[in-house]
Amino acid sequence: MSPADFHPSELKIGLNSTVKAVKKDSAALVFIAYDADDAVKSKVTDCVGEKDVTVCLDFSMLQLGVLCNIEVPCAVCCALKAH
Repeated sequence: MSPADFHPSELKIGLNSTVKAVKKDSAALVFIAYDADDAVKSKVTDCVGEKDVTVCLDFSMLQLGVLCNIEVPCAVCCALKAH
Protein backbone atom coordinates (compact mmCIF):
# COMPACT_ATOMS: atom_id res chain seq x y z
CA MET A 1 0.00 0.00 0.00
CA SER A 2 1.25 3.50 -0.82
CA PRO A 3 -0.07 7.07 -0.70
CA ALA A 4 -0.88 6.76 -4.41
CA ASP A 5 -3.57 4.22 -3.48
CA PHE A 6 -5.59 6.96 -1.76
CA HIS A 7 -7.56 9.90 -3.11
CA PRO A 8 -5.79 13.22 -2.40
CA SER A 9 -8.62 14.21 -0.05
CA GLU A 10 -7.82 11.12 2.05
CA LEU A 11 -4.21 12.20 2.67
CA LYS A 12 -2.58 14.58 5.12
CA ILE A 13 0.90 15.59 4.04
CA GLY A 14 3.62 16.88 6.33
CA LEU A 15 4.64 16.52 9.95
CA ASN A 16 2.15 18.87 11.62
CA SER A 17 -0.86 17.67 9.62
CA THR A 18 0.03 14.04 10.25
CA VAL A 19 0.55 14.51 14.00
CA LYS A 20 -2.79 16.34 14.27
CA ALA A 21 -4.58 13.55 12.39
CA VAL A 22 -3.03 10.88 14.62
CA LYS A 23 -3.94 12.78 17.81
CA LYS A 24 -7.53 13.17 16.56
CA ASP A 25 -7.72 9.42 15.81
CA SER A 26 -8.30 10.26 12.14
CA ALA A 27 -5.21 8.51 10.75
CA ALA A 28 -5.44 4.92 9.56
CA LEU A 29 -1.96 4.54 8.09
CA VAL A 30 1.15 6.66 8.57
CA PHE A 31 3.99 6.77 6.05
CA ILE A 32 7.40 7.85 7.35
CA ALA A 33 10.27 8.15 4.89
CA TYR A 34 13.14 5.88 5.88
CA ASP A 35 15.58 8.70 5.15
CA ALA A 36 13.67 11.33 7.14
CA ASP A 37 15.44 13.21 9.92
CA ASP A 38 15.56 11.26 13.20
CA ALA A 39 13.78 14.09 15.04
CA VAL A 40 10.87 13.85 12.60
CA LYS A 41 10.71 10.08 12.93
CA SER A 42 10.76 10.32 16.73
CA LYS A 43 7.99 12.91 16.87
CA VAL A 44 5.71 10.80 14.71
CA THR A 45 6.51 7.44 16.30
CA ASP A 46 6.01 8.87 19.80
CA CYS A 47 2.60 10.14 18.77
CA VAL A 48 1.66 6.92 16.95
CA GLY A 49 2.82 4.76 19.86
CA GLU A 50 -0.22 5.85 21.85
CA LYS A 51 -2.67 4.98 19.07
CA ASP A 52 -3.68 1.96 17.01
CA VAL A 53 -2.14 3.16 13.73
CA THR A 54 -0.10 1.21 11.21
CA VAL A 55 3.26 2.73 10.24
CA CYS A 56 4.96 2.16 6.89
CA LEU A 57 8.70 2.84 6.46
CA ASP A 58 9.06 1.48 2.91
CA PHE A 59 9.62 4.70 0.95
CA SER A 60 12.25 7.44 0.66
CA MET A 61 11.40 11.14 0.95
CA LEU A 62 11.62 11.51 -2.83
CA GLN A 63 9.33 8.53 -3.38
CA LEU A 64 6.76 9.82 -0.88
CA GLY A 65 6.78 13.22 -2.57
CA VAL A 66 6.06 11.62 -5.94
CA LEU A 67 3.43 9.27 -4.50
CA CYS A 68 1.70 12.20 -2.78
CA ASN A 69 1.75 14.08 -6.08
CA ILE A 70 3.74 17.01 -4.69
CA GLU A 71 6.84 18.58 -6.22
CA VAL A 72 9.06 18.35 -3.14
CA PRO A 73 10.29 15.46 -0.98
CA CYS A 74 7.93 14.35 1.78
CA ALA A 75 9.14 13.08 5.16
CA VAL A 76 5.77 12.01 6.53
CA CYS A 77 2.15 11.72 5.49
CA CYS A 78 -0.90 9.74 6.51
CA ALA A 79 -4.02 8.21 5.05
CA LEU A 80 -7.21 9.11 6.86
CA LYS A 81 -9.77 6.64 8.15
CA ALA A 82 -12.88 6.21 6.04
CA HIS A 83 -15.90 7.85 7.60
